[in-house]
Amino acid sequence: MLNRPLSLTALASMLLAGTAFAADRDALIAEFDASTAPLVRQSKAIEHGWDDKAFRNGLERHNGDATALLREGWVSRFLQDANAQQQLARQYRAHLGSMLAAMPTGSHCQSQAPLTQMDTELAAIDAYIQRLEGYQGLSSQEQAYPAVMDMTISHARVVSVISLGATFRHCVLLDEAPALAKGLSGEEGDALAINLISTLAAEDVSALMAEAGKGDNAEVLAALMEAQAGQTPTDDTAKSSIAKPLIAQPLMPQPDTAGQSSQGTDNRVADTPQAPSLSAASPQLISAVTFTDAALGGCIKEAARSMSVTMTDELELLQCDLNGKSVKFADLRQFPALSMLALSNTHIDDITTLSGIDNLILSNVTLTGFDGLLDVSSIQLANADVGDWLSLAALKGTTVSIKSGNCDDLAALDGRDDPVLIHKGLDSRELAGRMARSEQSGVATVMTRCSFGATRLAELPGGTNR
Repeated sequence: MLNRPLSLTALASMLLAGTAFAADRDALIAEFDASTAPLVRQSKAIEHGWDDKAFRNGLERHNGDATALLREGWVSRFLQDANAQQQLARQYRAHLGSMLAAMPTGSHCQSQAPLTQMDTELAAIDAYIQRLEGYQGLSSQEQAYPAVMDMTISHARVVSVISLGATFRHCVLLDEAPALAKGLSGEEGDALAINLISTLAAEDVSALMAEAGKGDNAEVLAALMEAQAGQTPTDDTAKSSIAKPLIAQPLMPQPDTAGQSSQGTDNRVADTPQAPSLSAASPQLISAVTFTDAALGGCIKEAARSMSVTMTDELELLQCDLNGKSVKFADLRQFPALSMLALSNTHIDDITTLSGIDNLILSNVTLTGFDGLLDVSSIQLANADVGDWLSLAALKGTTVSIKSGNCDDLAALDGRDDPVLIHKGLDSRELAGRMARSEQSGVATVMTRCSFGATRLAELPGGTNR
């Protein structure tokens, strides 16, 4: 039998009923927040090594010479940061374990999964620290360049492990809205719940997540790749692929083995126009590709070199800082495996050329709108100048996370059915109604830390109010 969502009336009544143990649970969480707030502040204060522009721009300053960059002493600074962050994370984990153990019977907050996730991350940090210790004194470019790449990506795990532990908070949503939790079960539900909590919940968590959206997209990309909750590859193929980002799960029916939707009879997703195929071109050597846009071609070639990728069907992720240039992106169709694209400091003239790329991370970009953009699971926007925000309605089944920008620009989206806007300050009934509406209809879900209504125009981190 098909599992159909409950009516919004029934869902609202369940939310209002609450749970008998809610007061005890919330008191434990409040005590936990008070105990760990100093740890979160200290963790944030020692991110300086990872987000230092001198390191991020180091290869450019040294014309690609990684050995010269490492001679500036970055290994020692990163090692000091990693050890300090690890100690804070272990203290945070101890508080988390005590709180979960004390949770009342029947609460989803009794789950030990957050501890398991933190243990996995802490083990990875241990391995990273050992690698860092071996990076001191590297003298060859062949050794130094991979070391710099490892430091760029793996250090994101170090600075995000505490915010990862804080994603336990979606258990409150599971407690208070069992019908909603059932309707959003599985991978899509987990990802949406985690993104919802990171966007709307504790201030410290939201601030940490928002910080990842500042500056170059390398940090955002690394954070999304490395700081994931509860998504462990189950086979060798999955282990070799790029991890899905935290916000990259679409609210779309997934086909079963018979090719039919497993979530009811709604065929709107199946009827949605498909993006131009990225796999039309035959694989070839990247060095043999003739690029129509020199800036994009240079970025792709540099990325391929740094990741030891040689064929067009091997490039899975790409990050390009385009230094204010207006770039044509049609060349991306020659890279069928590209599933994550991070662009910064550019004007996007034709958004349709990004269709079919599952995850887009756009920072400091300008674009007219989203009409014609197809087959994209998630979009993360930071300081994006969008001419027509209402064009987000053209996206189907896409999760859009707005990390920083101008809250005034988003006010027109509030209260619309398409797209559905999830923002800070919604009461539980309205939140549940909007999430259920998004899940049932397959329209885009837009998440932001702005507030509207009675607390209208609360400023985003890094954003402004006109």
